Amino acid sequence: MTDRETTGGALDGAAPRTALVFPGQGAQKAGMGQTWRDTASWALVAEVSEYTGIDVEELLLKADDETLRRTDLAQIAVFTTEVLAHREAEAAGLLGDVVACAGHSLGEYTALHAAGALPLADTARLVAARGRAMRGCAERSPGTMAAVVRLGPDTVEALVTQVQEDGGQVWIANVNAPGAIVLSGTAEAVDRLGELAVESEGKVIRLAVGGAFHSPLMASAADDVREALAAVHFAAEHLPVVANVDARPYASGERWRELELNQLTSPVRWEESVRTLAGELGCTRFVELGPGRQLTGMIRRIAKGALTVPVESAAALAKLTAPKPLKPPKPPKTRKHPEPPNPAEPHPLRAEGDPRMADATAALDMDELRTFVADVLDVDEEDVTDDADFVKTLGVDSLMALEVMVVLEKKYSVKLEEREMKDITTLRKVHDLLASKLEK
Repeated sequence: MTDRETTGGALDGAAPRTALVFPGQGAQKAGMGQTWRDTASWALVAEVSEYTGIDVEELLLKADDETLRRTDLAQIAVFTTEVLAHREAEAAGLLGDVVACAGHSLGEYTALHAAGALPLADTARLVAARGRAMRGCAERSPGTMAAVVRLGPDTVEALVTQVQEDGGQVWIANVNAPGAIVLSGTAEAVDRLGELAVESEGKVIRLAVGGAFHSPLMASAADDVREALAAVHFAAEHLPVVANVDARPYASGERWRELELNQLTSPVRWEESVRTLAGELGCTRFVELGPGRQLTGMIRRIAKGALTVPVESAAALAKLTAPKPLKPPKPPKTRKHPEPPNPAEPHPLRAEGDPRMADATAALDMDELRTFVADVLDVDEEDVTDDADFVKTLGVDSLMALEVMVVLEKKYSVKLEEREMKDITTLRKVHDLLASKLEK
């Protein structure tokens, strides 16, 4: 459920308790700042450039995807767009009754700033120092990260233990949502775990990142980050921020130096963090601020029924804050459900060139698929046109693409190969791929 569908508050008429959430590295893409260029908050870009010594405007407007894969540049770019989104959403009156914040990995620093724990200057300097330290560490201790699909946490834990017992360096780095686990380690160990995953009917898919983040391979970054943390002042009191390392809320600055150092080498417990926000802190509305919508998809799988409000662009913000005309209810669809085929008879559509092959595609209702994909991606159904590119048009990142793949496999009882996942870029391609799978 999104704010595009409802603006309802709590059951007693009070404003819903809101959590602000901020994505991490991996949400960056070329031209990511263009959407905010004409807003009043764009002046903050020059401020962040001054604090960090980085030409942030160049990064946000002109840097290509290859440049933005560099860890230090990616982190400052994502952080800056999150600050812009936060400032603009606040000015537009969208934030509402904010009771807590949280951020995924890098996003935790933006959350601390939004919660009043750190001023912009200190946060920007910290993010820049963290990015440099992590990049240097990744060069000294090369590694990678990978998403695990089709396997539960107990199975993944067992496979990690098995690889470690054989001398491999691999760890769980993120527990993002049910069925969404990310590994971190050396390339060899991750590949070995991938081989074992296949034997367990799972799959491991490499992510385009610059190092083995949130694992012991990041330990040598700690000294530089510790020095940067010592140079900033955390507020004695601030809005609660739920920490990645233990999924607990903290409302004072005394523990954050320790927590951020631990975050470098510890897994991000995002699923638990969302449960803390929704349960202990009573948040029923989650506003995601920054590029992409990766957290929105995770939150909807964790906190069932919560309102989710992704603010990934100025256009999205304008749409969210514009007056919403009442829409007439859609008439219910009537569908004909054909009799199941007799397994004893040969499949009537197997013959190559048989014109009835089209029936398999026709049976997969495009509008039903559109509704389903829009729900998974948490976007307006009318935005999911047949040929709208999921990445370029709808803001889907690699983790969200995996999310689509996982739920499609479950809903339609099919298996999709990694090469096929990379081709799932439009609704039409999803439709045709599923139709071909269902026909077999």
